[in-house]
Amino acid sequence: MFLFYHRVWALFCGWARLPPLFAFSFRDLAEFHRVCNLNKEEKMVVKCLIIIGS
Repeated sequence: MFLFYHRVWALFCGWARLPPLFAFSFRDLAEFHRVCNLNKEEKMVVKCLIIIGS
């Protein structure tokens, strides 16, 4: 099941032109939107999708 989720996030990151997501804790996930080169609205969408998906 883990590989399925990993693949889904990899596809999402590729589609959204985000850097690869390597998270070792929930904090890494929660701060991922800060390292992306996105505008304010796009960062909010990425943050919400990570919270919903986790």
